[in-house]
Amino acid sequence: LFQSFAENSQPRKIADQIPMHELLSELGYGLILTQLLAKYKPFLDIAGPAAIDRFLYTGERHKNESFAAFLAAKEVARQDMELHLQERLSEKVAGRVLLRQANLSDFQRELLALKDQSQLLTFDQVAALLRPLDRPELLAQAAGTELGTAGAKHFPVVTDGNPEDEEEDEEQFLQEEEEEESDSLHDDELYFEDREYNEDEALFISAYHSAYADIRKDLKDRKKERGFVRHRASASQGGKGRGKGRRQDRGRSRDRAPPRRSTFNKVDPKLIKGSGTDLQARVRCFNCQELGHYAKVMAVFHQPQPPSMDHLQIFAGIRVSGSQALVDTAAEDAVIGSIAADHLQQELRRWGLRCLPVSQDQPIPCAGIGGSAKVCAILDVPTCVAGILGVVRFSVVEDSASFQTPPLLPISYLEAIHSILDLGKNRLYTPDGHESPMVRLPSGHRAINVLDFDQTPWELPASFRGPSGVDPFALPASSATSSWGGVAAAT
Repeated sequence: LFQSFAENSQPRKIADQIPMHELLSELGYGLILTQLLAKYKPFLDIAGPAAIDRFLYTGERHKNESFAAFLAAKEVARQDMELHLQERLSEKVAGRVLLRQANLSDFQRELLALKDQSQLLTFDQVAALLRPLDRPELLAQAAGTELGTAGAKHFPVVTDGNPEDEEEDEEQFLQEEEEEESDSLHDDELYFEDREYNEDEALFISAYHSAYADIRKDLKDRKKERGFVRHRASASQGGKGRGKGRRQDRGRSRDRAPPRRSTFNKVDPKLIKGSGTDLQARVRCFNCQELGHYAKVMAVFHQPQPPSMDHLQIFAGIRVSGSQALVDTAAEDAVIGSIAADHLQQELRRWGLRCLPVSQDQPIPCAGIGGSAKVCAILDVPTCVAGILGVVRFSVVEDSASFQTPPLLPISYLEAIHSILDLGKNRLYTPDGHESPMVRLPSGHRAINVLDFDQTPWELPASFRGPSGVDPFALPASSATSSWGGVAAAT
């Protein structure tokens, strides 16, 4: 019994309160039941009255509920009540309750009266009489599934209504559909008064009819869905009664021509039906106060002339000082323009340093979001960013008079030093405790000093100096430089 309870369930938690040595004794089974009954006694006390009320006073069959489902539910309710009472209910009392809650129609009561004249039947006898009442509906449903409506009409179905009115209801339903179709609006049709409108009123009418068309389309699609029930209209609705003489004209009702579509609304004769173009013809423009168009359409036809090329201003690039570079997380490699490379070399000379050219075995392509460029040289540049010494290889592209490329600090270098960018405080951090301020440009870009040798002086490790032990980036005491057309060369 203890092992049958699921882990972390409430009965298992109650049984865990019993000491293990008592649980394993011969009294353990009884101790568990005693604890459970003491815990659930308030629920057990009310379960009996609730079971009696559930069987005797509730559980009536609904209108569309099958008798098989109703009998199964009442059988379960009876067993539950007898289990709590520990007594067997009288069969005739149970049968009377079952018959009273079956919610039979007059026609179904007549069918039962033809089979048995007894007024007091047992539960099983009433159940045997109710089960066959489902068969006509099941046969009709099966025939409708296999043979369609042509086959289903040969199987009678017990309903609460009058079968003679089915054909008449069908005709009325088809007539209502024709009237509804004639009164419905197409996608491009609107209801509006024959007067002038301002733009706000016209937009409101268009939005209203757009929502109205969506709702009507949804309702029309629902009628085609499976399970749609067409409710029968009563004679009091609309004042349409069913007289005896109407059935004589039934054959001519289907031959009537569909009603002619009217341009006027039945509800309000002042409203006319028209298209969006008809409504636009009555709209007065907000700008020019003329009829026939909207202000936004007027802006298309009356566009201002573009300014002449003499006064055209184009944002062509970003410039920084010679010791700065843009922090560009979208750049894969370091790129610098030829003019910016001249400025960078001038800043390096102040620190006694220089760039080293790298030989090109083959042309190197250079392209990005802004287009492509021609690489004229490759330089190894000594740098100091946030106190971290390093060498960055820049690809030098040719600048023009109209466009200049600033130095771009690539994502590869930022990942190498594990940089952390704080755009709110405009600072660059590293996990090792290095940091450096960034400058926010008017365009929103961030620039950083890449020649911050004030913080850490330049020093190339001996392992990178070669056999001579000379720092190749150090500028010799006597050097001759040429203007940028290449790289500053040591003599």
